[in-house]
Amino acid sequence: MVLPVELSKVAEALDFAASGCAAFIDRKTGELAWFTDEESYVDDTELADDLPDWMAEAAADLRRVTESEDFIPLPDKVEIHEYGLMEEYCLSVADDRLGGMLRDAIRGRGAFRRFKDIVTREGVRDDWFEFRHRALLAVAVEFLTANDIPFTGLEQAGGAVDGSENAAAAMFHMLSCFDLAPGVDAGAFQAEYMEFVEEMRRLGLVEGTGPLSRRQSDTPMDTDEERGHQYFLLMTFRDRAQVDAAYAHIQAHRGPGDAIHKSVYGKVRNAVFTCWQDIEPGE
Repeated sequence: MVLPVELSKVAEALDFAASGCAAFIDRKTGELAWFTDEESYVDDTELADDLPDWMAEAAADLRRVTESEDFIPLPDKVEIHEYGLMEEYCLSVADDRLGGMLRDAIRGRGAFRRFKDIVTREGVRDDWFEFRHRALLAVAVEFLTANDIPFTGLEQAGGAVDGSENAAAAMFHMLSCFDLAPGVDAGAFQAEYMEFVEEMRRLGLVEGTGPLSRRQSDTPMDTDEERGHQYFLLMTFRDRAQVDAAYAHIQAHRGPGDAIHKSVYGKVRNAVFTCWQDIEPGE
């Protein structure tokens, strides 16, 4: 394998890591390697003639990887936090009945088994796998970017997850309507917000944003009498897959952007978010 590394391959390796395998990537070549618990715990002194060939080969490969200065470990199951992904999925389910069932299922011992049984029985197993895959893509993007490892395939992977031939055809937008907390300076807030957006753009999780805007309600063109928000921001994404990857990244609370996001969000009040996607001609 040579750089840039294929993003979907890294997500596949993270899938193994989430199950408990030790996964690694070569920063110079993009080579990926992972080892099961059984392979990882083979001691060098056990490499005797009676050791199965596959285990001896795995032990030798493990030594090659762990003794190399070029290989670094991918996020492990603790960092990926499978239970947290299940929680996020439960909260994302639009159906109140199903969402409630899933949230109840993941409480207490046996949570993983009950969750698996319900998503299978209710026919949303594929939906869960898509959500989980998007989350792993977000973890992969963050990790590769943080370690300066070039990658490709975000758009292709997103289109495959979305399952639509036109998944990347129309831009996706999010309008944030909010008030600023008392004492917050609008200029300072915008500077911090732009720092957050730049971090998201660096991770490939947003296309761009407009400037902070202040409402002008004294014109007859402003007819919204239900909301009194004074500030607005418009964020643009390449497609639905990028939106979902950005959401998964934010909910994972990882990386340097997490502290910035918490600081920015802590300065707003009464926030309302509205999303829409462009309609392509002929739709």
